Amino acid sequence: MIGSWTYDEAGAVVLPTGHVGLPADPDALRAGLAEAWSRSATERVAIPCRGGRGRTGTAFACLAIIDGVGSRDAVDFVRERYDRRVVETPWQRRFVARCAL
Repeated sequence: MIGSWTYDEAGAVVLPTGHVGLPADPDALRAGLAEAWSRSATERVAIPCRGGRGRTGTAFACLAIIDGVGSRDAVDFVRERYDRRVVETPWQRRFVARCAL
């Protein structure tokens, strides 16, 4: 378990959020994303949400920051490479900006 995260029967990390929501524990999300980034070197990692844009896009933008993309450029970076509609809400965009902290 990472912070408030739990694992499902397949070993996936589960962090409940509402539709287009954000996790209640941002530090746990950062820790989980850092772990996902580390594990992706040797394992397949999936970051799904209902539509694949809001919460998934937010996570992808935070991963881009972990990989060295500037926090001001992370959303555009993911929009250019994954889906132009990722990070659907202003609060998700603010969350991404704070991922670098």
